[in-house]
Amino acid sequence: EVGENIFLYKVYTFRSYSYEIGIDFYIQNDSGNDVFFKHYGLLRYKKDKTNSGILDSGIRSYEGGAVYTDSKPYKKISFDELKEKNYSYNGVGGWIAFLERYFISAWIPDKDNEYIYIAEKILDKIYSFKYLSFNDLKVNSSECSHVYTTLFVGPKSNSFINNLSKGLELSIDYGIFWPIASPIFFLLSYIFSF
Repeated sequence: EVGENIFLYKVYTFRSYSYEIGIDFYIQNDSGNDVFFKHYGLLRYKKDKTNSGILDSGIRSYEGGAVYTDSKPYKKISFDELKEKNYSYNGVGGWIAFLERYFISAWIPDKDNEYIYIAEKILDKIYSFKYLSFNDLKVNSSECSHVYTTLFVGPKSNSFINNLSKGLELSIDYGIFWPIASPIFFLLSYIFSF
């Protein structure tokens, strides 16, 4: 119960052999008045690792935030940028993600609605990546509204993220040797399929 006679139900859907989590939000309004809500998803990250050694130099794959924008399907948001100022972008559909060397956590809301994507530094070494619905969700009295979103938490693998959302496949970082590594990866994957 999130208010007097206002109920929020969350239904999490897990699928076998998938890192995709479907989340259905149902808001039942029995309060007698119309109510308004914002829909959001949040990822927090504590950066307590320090870069050291030759493997942590320029050859290392990107770690930080990323977002889909209309003008750039894969916009990086580095921790260094967030130390200087917060990031905010309004767009229809899209996604916001946190990327590590081998893994990705991404919120992928409904592609037909407008959202505000925000990345910010909360405290020392603690960062937040989130989306927030641009328009309020109106729930009339004695009605139930539904919102669906997807949370992906798993490996950076073409087989898992290719069809989730436009531009998300660009999060797979082959490093500075991507012109060579990318075709070799597809060749090895093709051979492995036999």
